[in-house]
Amino acid sequence: MFSNLKLNARLVYLFIEFSGSVFFGMMFVTTSLYEATVAGLTPVQLILVGTALEISAFVFEVPTGIVADVYSRRLSIIIGYVLMGLGFLVEGFFPAFLPILLAQIIWGLGYTFTSGATQAWITDEIGKAPHESLCSVTEMPASMRWQERAGKIETGPAAKPQQRPSEKRGKNSYGDDVEG
Repeated sequence: MFSNLKLNARLVYLFIEFSGSVFFGMMFVTTSLYEATVAGLTPVQLILVGTALEISAFVFEVPTGIVADVYSRRLSIIIGYVLMGLGFLVEGFFPAFLPILLAQIIWGLGYTFTSGATQAWITDEIGKAPHESLCSVTEMPASMRWQERAGKIETGPAAKPQQRPSEKRGKNSYGDDVEG
């Protein structure tokens, strides 16, 4: 049915990055409020839920990376978003500690399917040079993008680290002469 469907990889990547930036932030705030108010989790349970999410993301990172590298990066991304959605559905339908704990483990597993696979997939689709410019735009905060365009900051290989005040010639805080 969808075998003839060919979408523009750049637009799909930008949509994934934009929607992830906008909606994941809102979902985490909403989920935190939901867990504390509707589900009535205690502070210790909230810490355990967050810990379960982080441990599952840590444990599943390598196996899901192998899936993405050996089988298909695009399939890995699809599986990841389906699992993250399933995790949120489980959490929403069952407002109790154990189902929420399970939901966070499912969500962590889903996230690891997308972790790194999205950038690898877009690199495979459009090549390395266009990928670098595309990723640099999506990964740089908006406040930095307009400053870069205005010439106020430099990014990339031409950018030089700023010199710290203590590294300048003059006197240190004890009054001793110092050089660079």
